[in-house]
Amino acid sequence: MKSKIIAGAVLALLATTVPAMAQHRKIAMAAHPSATVLTADPGDLLSTIEFQVQAEGDEAKVFAKGIIPWVNLAQAASDLHKLLNAGEIVLPYTSVTVVTTFPQAASFVLKTSAAGFSRVDLIRALRENINKLPSVQADTSLNLSMADVYETESGQIILKLEVAS
Repeated sequence: MKSKIIAGAVLALLATTVPAMAQHRKIAMAAHPSATVLTADPGDLLSTIEFQVQAEGDEAKVFAKGIIPWVNLAQAASDLHKLLNAGEIVLPYTSVTVVTTFPQAASFVLKTSAAGFSRVDLIRALRENINKLPSVQADTSLNLSMADVYETESGQIILKLEVAS
């Protein structure tokens, strides 16, 4: 009985939220016609990029092995010189579609004329684009720990960010 009530509640919720989600997708696509909004199946997972920063001062006592397991996109300028493996090419592509749900659902395309994006190039480009989002304020903490790289059936490269506050 309890499971039938829960199932009914879920169906009722889906009936009201799915059309709203579809409408949101249309708006997002209109705002970013060149970007694909992430669906349930983003494609094949190619790799996961981790972002770590060398801790300094008191932070070195707090974090295991003196390594902070994220970079703060809002304050990336101060973290860039401490970014581990900063020069490593982590995205060997000239164009990637970035998808994030925090600080708000958004997608945008990053392009480069180089052989791809190094970890530091990627952080700079992400910071520039994410700081343009209306929901980002000066005191917003945007901790990027990792990003999953997918390839869609059509060959598009999707970068799905794991950002937390």
